[in-house]
Amino acid sequence: MGTTLCVTHSHRVHINAKVNRQLAPTDAVLFKELEGKLEHSNANKPQDMLLWPGIVLMAIVSSSDKQLKNGIRYKVLEIEEQEVSVTRLDKDDEPEGEAFRMTYAEVAQKLRLTHAITYHNSQARTIRGPLRLSQTSRKSFNRRLLITGLGRAPEGKDVQVE
Repeated sequence: MGTTLCVTHSHRVHINAKVNRQLAPTDAVLFKELEGKLEHSNANKPQDMLLWPGIVLMAIVSSSDKQLKNGIRYKVLEIEEQEVSVTRLDKDDEPEGEAFRMTYAEVAQKLRLTHAITYHNSQARTIRGPLRLSQTSRKSFNRRLLITGLGRAPEGKDVQVE
C-alpha cells in the first residue's frame, strides 16, 4: 500500500484509519485513543488503531522520553494481555537494539500509524516503496510541499501524484 503524504492532519487520520482497517488481520487488537487523558495538539492527536505483530508505528514523543525517540519507527513484535513488545527500526527498517515492552496506554499515547503522514512531518525522511502525494489540489498546497513530497522517494517510479 505504501505511504500517503497529506496536507492536513484530519486527512492523515482518515487515510490511516482506512488503510489500517484494510490491512488488519482478523486477530488484530484494537487500541483505543485515550481521549481526555492526554494533552496533544490536533497535529499529534492519537487515534484508534488495530495492531498486530509486524505492524510498523512511529513515535510521537517529547525529547525527554527515555524509551522512544520522536519520529523513529518501531515494529510491534508481540501483543500480550497487558503489554506490547516493540523494537526500534533503523533507516532501512531493520531491527536495531534490544526489544522492549510498553503498556497499552503508552502505545496508545506515544505511537502512531504510518500509512499516512503530513508533508511537514515527512521532512528529512526517505520513504521507500510506493509514495502517494495527496491533497495536491488544496489551496494550501504549494511548490514547497511538492518538492518536499517528491524529495522523500529515492526512486521517482514509486511516486503517485493525486
